[in-house]
Parts: sequence; structure tokens; C-alpha cells
Amino acid sequence: MKAIEDGRAVGVPWHHFTEALCVTSKQGAYQKARRLKAEQVREPGKRRTPEIAREHEEHAVAEQRAERALMLVQERRFSVAQQIGRLLLQHCGGIVLDSWATYWLGEIASVCGR
Repeated sequence: MKAIEDGRAVGVPWHHFTEALCVTSKQGAYQKARRLKAEQVREPGKRRTPEIAREHEEHAVAEQRAERALMLVQERRFSVAQQIGRLLLQHCGGIVLDSWATYWLGEIASVCGR
């Protein structure tokens, strides 16, 4: 399956896969490849249909989008958190610190570059 996916990614036409997939037409190669993909990703008890493979791909794309969106939000928040950390480090001189507070201020200092 990986060879088919890699071949398709670089533009190899479907009719080149007919013999390898034991089918006679490019449509047959496409359908067989979709069913093989479905076999790889399906849950036990689900049918081996191209729709299952498509659902899996759509779900994977949605997860990637959500992960990218979360990373963008976290990147925006990081600069704000870094500024807050720097301000905290600037004004921590008068605070009485226990061992945990000292440890965490050290961690903040290493992240904020101080």
C-alpha cells in the first residue's frame, strides 16, 4: 500500500498499478487500493469499503488542522507568558521564597532566557 501511495504522490497514473493489484482497469486499481487502505484503517466489525478509508483520511486531516490551530494559539500565548515571566523575575527580589518557589523561578528564568 505504501508503494501505491508513494507512486500516486509523485503522479504515477492508476493504470500502472493494475497488474500489481491483479485488476484489469485503472478504475479497478483505484477501487482495490481504496479497499486495501480501508482494510488497514478499519475497526474490527466495520466493512472494508472505500468510504471507511475516506472517513479515516478526513478524520486525520481534521486532527491535523486542530493540532495546527492549537499550536498557533500556543505560540501566541508563549510570547505573553514569556513577558509575564520576565516581569515576575524582575520583581521577585522582595519576595520571601521557599524551595519550590526558588525552583520554579529558576525554571522560568531558563525559559525566559535570563
